[in-house]
Amino acid sequence: MQEELRKLIEENRRVMEEIISYGSLPLGEESADGMTARVVSEEFRTLEDLRAYLCGIYTPEEAERLLTDGDIGGPQYIEKDGQLWYDLQWIIGGAPCPWKSWTAEPEKLPADGERADITVRVIFDTGEPDPDEEEEELTGTYHLTAVRTDAGWRLEKMADTPDEWLVTYEDEETAEEAPEEEEAAGEELPEADEEA
Repeated sequence: MQEELRKLIEENRRVMEEIISYGSLPLGEESADGMTARVVSEEFRTLEDLRAYLCGIYTPEEAERLLTDGDIGGPQYIEKDGQLWYDLQWIIGGAPCPWKSWTAEPEKLPADGERADITVRVIFDTGEPDPDEEEEELTGTYHLTAVRTDAGWRLEKMADTPDEWLVTYEDEETAEEAPEEEEAAGEELPEADEEA
């Protein structure tokens, strides 16, 4: 079981980094309108090939969501004339830097049961270090949940955003709302009219 879960963790990394969230499968010729590009892959020739791969990692519901929503609001991959194509409108710029390491904490992997809550710690590769500056590691924490199915262990959701980043986004939203709340709280109530 431990090895099976570790494989799911690594495959989730591949999906998010190379297929769905932060990248795409290798692309070749573009369509005449420049909106799509043909996927060049021996492993994934058709949409069904991609569906079968995702269903080996995620629950059927999550695999279908990734195919139809692409995790960014629409299908990234479509099939035309029996071949797999990529919708170029989903090309994402400024993707996070690649992972230097992607490992699970063994003690977080349960020995048995129907569900497994997994903590994954990652170190991101920030590129060539600046010799004049002290290098700081960019790290992140992901939490994944695997469920036991008739076909084996499967992940409930694709994890693509570290917990620390989610907290940062929430803090930013709270900070933006705070001044308005403070201003409202600081407003003085109008004085009541004195009785004649």
